[in-house]
Amino acid sequence: MRPITFDAFSTKAVDPKSSEASPRERDHVARVVVEVTFAINCTLKDYYWLNFIDGGVPQAKWEGDVPFASFVENAFRFQPTRSQTTAQREGLTDTVKHKKALKAWKLTKRYGLKIRGTNNLLEHLALDLKTKTLKVFHQVSFLRAHLAKTKEESLDLSF
Repeated sequence: MRPITFDAFSTKAVDPKSSEASPRERDHVARVVVEVTFAINCTLKDYYWLNFIDGGVPQAKWEGDVPFASFVENAFRFQPTRSQTTAQREGLTDTVKHKKALKAWKLTKRYGLKIRGTNNLLEHLALDLKTKTLKVFHQVSFLRAHLAKTKEESLDLSF
């Protein structure tokens, strides 16, 4: 089976025999289907904050002849920003070890962060330093269903 590209998917998203949809309408339908099915907003807007600390460059756009698996892999790839020092990266590792001590109330009361829900997995834990807002994916039932479905599969952190 060949991997499906955005162009092929958008062409198949609307049956050409049953509708006289324009290419723009087909692209919109394809993007809505991806958003509803995978909780990933893949619009062409410069919307995502991957590498969001220190004003990183948005990277998640699915378009053209890019296979869906490549889009998802690139969208969720973590790349530390260039300005992070080795000590900062080690600090992140240390934070993960003590994750049970990290509580939402501490972030809001002690550090003045606002926590906002998002329906887009790509925005999960996106921190906007200017507005002191942390976005958290809040579709718990989606996450539970995914965890139940993949419970027996090994976790491949290299994607």
